[in-house]
Formats: sequence, C-alpha cells, structure tokens
Amino acid sequence: MTSILFQDDHLQLLHAPGNSPYAVATFNGRNQRADGRSFWGQVLAERYGIECFAFMTRRPNWFPATSMAAAAQVLARHRRGALLGYGHSMGGYACLRYSGLLGLAGGIASAPLASIAPNERFGDLRYSEDYDPLLHAEMLVRPEHLQGRLLLAYDPTFAEDRPHAEAVIGHGRNVVGLPLPYLHHRTVLALKPGSVLVPAFEAILAGRDLAPIAARARRNAKAQPLYRIYLARALLRSGRAALARILLEALPETEEADTGLERRLYLARACARTGAVPRAVTLMQDLVQRRPENPTYRHELARMSRMVRQAA
Repeated sequence: MTSILFQDDHLQLLHAPGNSPYAVATFNGRNQRADGRSFWGQVLAERYGIECFAFMTRRPNWFPATSMAAAAQVLARHRRGALLGYGHSMGGYACLRYSGLLGLAGGIASAPLASIAPNERFGDLRYSEDYDPLLHAEMLVRPEHLQGRLLLAYDPTFAEDRPHAEAVIGHGRNVVGLPLPYLHHRTVLALKPGSVLVPAFEAILAGRDLAPIAARARRNAKAQPLYRIYLARALLRSGRAALARILLEALPETEEADTGLERRLYLARACARTGAVPRAVTLMQDLVQRRPENPTYRHELARMSRMVRQAA
C-alpha cells in the first residue's frame, strides 16, 4: 500500500513497498500531479514488485532544491539498500540533478532538460512559464550533481532536446547516452519495463554492459508509430516525399489521437508533393474539422486548396 513519507507546498514523497533487492526513486513528468496515491513508474511496483520512493510535484515546479533536500533526509531513513532513479522530461531532469543528493547507484533519465533557467536552457523556450527565480536559483545540472551509472535516453534528431542531453553527457564517463532517433520528446515510449527498465536497473547494479539493453530500446523505438511518423517528417524535409508517403500509407491508424493527427498532417504534405493534391485537401479538411483551433491545419488547407484551383 502506498504511503506518504513527506510532503510540503511543492511536492510529496510516496513509498510503495516491494520485495526487490533494490529500490527505485521515480520522478513525475510535468503533466502529472501529486495526489497521495498515484506516481510515475507505478507499474514497477505493481507488476514487478520493485520498492519505489516516488517524488511527485504538486505543479510543474521542476522539483525545487529546498524541498528535495528535505525529502531526501526522510528517504534516507527508510531506504534499505541500493537506490536507482527513473524519470522522463521534468522527471528526467530530477533523476540527474539529484542523483548525488539521493546517493543513487545509477538511473535512467528520458528526454531530460538540463535547466529551464533563462541563461541555461540553450535557447529552448519550452516550459519557460514554469521558471521561478525563487525556486530555480541553482537549477542547472552540473558535474558535481551526478552520481552512479546514468543512462540518458534522447532523440539526437530533435533539436530542442539534443543540446540538453549533449551537455549532460559531456560532464563525465558515468553518463551514457542512449540515442533513440525519431521519437522527439517521447523517448520514454522505448523504455518498456520488462525489456529495458528492469534489465537496465539490474545491469547498472551488477556493472554489466548496457549495450544489449540499448539495442532492445532501439528495437522498441522502431516499433512505435511515432518513429515512422517522425522519420517520414525527416524524409519530407530532405525532399524524399514519395518515400515518406509510402511509409505513412503503410502505417495503420493509431488509437492515440495526437499521433494520428500528426500522421495525417505529414501524409497530406507528402500527397501534395507527389501530385495527389485532392487527397491532401481531403486529409487537411479532416484535420481542420477535428482541430479547428489549430492555425497550422487551417493554413495548410488553404495552401493546398489554392493548389487545386491553380491546377484546374
């Protein structure tokens, strides 16, 4: 049963017992909120019996250092053995930034940012609304913060994430990069618990080679519809619209709404560039009907409709 070990105005520290020889500190993403029950990586406890200490923020506050220091003292009184970390995006940042504070033996950080502070974010304006100078005075992940064998999963083709990842990887040999192209900020999709996370935790603790686990993560990535969608996007940008169209037409409709919308958008562009403009217009009409508030969809529909009129 999950219990609350610590809480303040910024976050909660939850504990889920398990029978594993190690425990995992998990860190939520910015869209998840502390409620005293649910937590990031909950499947590790529920399906795999791994003891979890879960840090859950009350808002997208990026785990303020003062709150983390207080929570770390409480966690230290309850841990029994080796502790590993796991988080994605905002949670990936915390997994790295507080690995030393928590005494982690290692961890897995997916698509982490190094900082959201104005002079430390590599020109990346995402999440700038989360920045609070009172909470984030010493936010940047620095070499002295890092401890243990850390695996950093990122998409090297995604311009926003790449400089954050490369900056942290450059801090030392204990940070190993796991490139997962064409997933953008959703590299976590490749980190399946059974094939990647749990074997990676065990390999980190045993000092074993992480290469076989990285290979599994890459296979998982290529099985994701999003991988093909963003690969097709790259093909479109390099002028290979026909190949992009073949790739997208072979991709079945996905149940995930946002992924399905992206597939239609890039398929419409591929159709327009390969002469199938009427079909492109039909696809864009469907997108505008689904998301009338989206200016990109409206602009693309207008542009493709002009192409039809000009060809008439």
